[in-house]
Amino acid sequence: MLYVQASLLALHVNEQPDSATSHWARINTPVEVLDERGDMLQIKLLDRPDEHAITGWVVGEYLDTEAVTLRMATDQVREAQHLTQDDELLEQWTDRRDALSPQWNREPDPTAFVGYCETDRVMLLGTLSEADGFTAPPHADGTRRQLRELSAQHWLRITDGKSPEPIVGSPFVQPFATSTWNEEGRSAFAPGTCDGICDDESENKVVLGPCEDPGAIYVSSHAVEWTAARNDSVRVEDGMGLWSVLAGPMRIEVQATFQDQYGDGKDVPPMPQRAWIRVGEQRYVIVGQGGGNWGGVMVFEVTDRGVLHTTDIGLYGSGC
Repeated sequence: MLYVQASLLALHVNEQPDSATSHWARINTPVEVLDERGDMLQIKLLDRPDEHAITGWVVGEYLDTEAVTLRMATDQVREAQHLTQDDELLEQWTDRRDALSPQWNREPDPTAFVGYCETDRVMLLGTLSEADGFTAPPHADGTRRQLRELSAQHWLRITDGKSPEPIVGSPFVQPFATSTWNEEGRSAFAPGTCDGICDDESENKVVLGPCEDPGAIYVSSHAVEWTAARNDSVRVEDGMGLWSVLAGPMRIEVQATFQDQYGDGKDVPPMPQRAWIRVGEQRYVIVGQGGGNWGGVMVFEVTDRGVLHTTDIGLYGSGC
């Protein structure tokens, strides 16, 4: 078994280094070598089940028997800066260090992708940007270009009550589009089938890949700055109920009262604390609501004066 050493490694369709890229593999992804032709190796990713195997050709020098640690990458950056003064080597190790730890974000991208773990799939929610805030297109286009762009992102996972953590390996190496939430033969690695109802490509929703932590938030790491927010407490009402956003210096807690069919209020237990997501000057918190066929996600954009916008996102397509 070997490990990817580059921050992001292109998998090519054949042994020619200038051939088309089929997939991207992230740093420390475990691989098995299947074939060798000159400087190029044919590999198989080991963090996927056999029935959804991914293979491709990579430049062999970017594989090694040992995984890259953050300390190793940091030491190599320091050595390239002060000893060898090798600009190319410095750039390579800086990219690796940045991929292993979100605290090293030097120049955040203008747009962050956001996903949510629903059952066993990470669903793409939309994007965060300083210019446009949160954007949730009603339907993803599901094109190969869009999906490959998503696979090239470095991701952070935000789980209840924990600090954001970088994801190791390549769990989202092959995002896919699906129109439904209950296809026959569905999995977290590929869409299933649903004859007669999935003909409208415009209704595709994008699944990033598998997850084992329902309710976790996934954010492309190089687009997000994690900073403290001041103490605050704001309330916002939508068609479903009343939400209380209790903001602390580093975390946010959300409480809700939902309306039932008779218009009576029903308190929901406080949702677990979440970390702030900050892009530019905007702050966000994302929480799941409901469950089953009607599950969804609320995105709160919070300013110093309170909640500026809320967006309610359904996670399911038309259904079979």
